[in-house]
Amino acid sequence: MSKESKDRQLTYFEKQRDLLITEIATSMDTVLNNINALNRSLEGTVAVGKEFESVAALWANFYDAKAQMERMRPLDTEVMTGSDAVEPLSTDVEKMDADITSNPESNNGAN
Repeated sequence: MSKESKDRQLTYFEKQRDLLITEIATSMDTVLNNINALNRSLEGTVAVGKEFESVAALWANFYDAKAQMERMRPLDTEVMTGSDAVEPLSTDVEKMDADITSNPESNNGAN
C-alpha cells in the first residue's frame, strides 16, 4: 500500500485524532522543557539559600550569646553587692567624661 492509498483509507475522525495527538505531543514537549527550566531555577534558589546558612548560623550564635549575657546580667549585679561590687565600665567612662568637661585644663597635657 502506498501512502496515498493509506490516507484515503483514514476517516475524518482518524485524521483529526492524529492531528490532536501530534499537537498534544508538541505541548507535552513544551511542558517538559518548562518544567526543566523551573527545576533549574529552584536548584539555583536552593543553592543561594545554602550559601547563607553559615551566615545565619553565625548571627544565631551571636544573638544566643547576647541573650545568655542578658539573662546572666541580673545575676551578676545580685552577686556583686557590698564592698566587692565593681561599677560598670559605662559609669567609669561617664565619670571620666564629666571630669574632662568640668576641668578642661587637665586635658591639655594629653594632646
